[in-house]
Amino acid sequence: MNPISQQDETSVKIKAQTKCFRPTTSDVERISYGKPAKKKGTGSRGVPHRLNAEERKVFDFAKRKGFLEVRG
Repeated sequence: MNPISQQDETSVKIKAQTKCFRPTTSDVERISYGKPAKKKGTGSRGVPHRLNAEERKVFDFAKRKGFLEVRG
């Protein structure tokens, strides 16, 4: 039997932590209008994702610009 070294075990844990689900831009676009996403697991029934008029304006501007700036 070949035991896993401590370094290998740590690298596996790091990979597992960084592996995340990224929705496609088309799914983000669809849920922002209140439509269902094409891929399961995108969005949540309990959280409304539809954007209001002001948020829509900022979202469309960010799409044209290529990135979103968030104030915090």
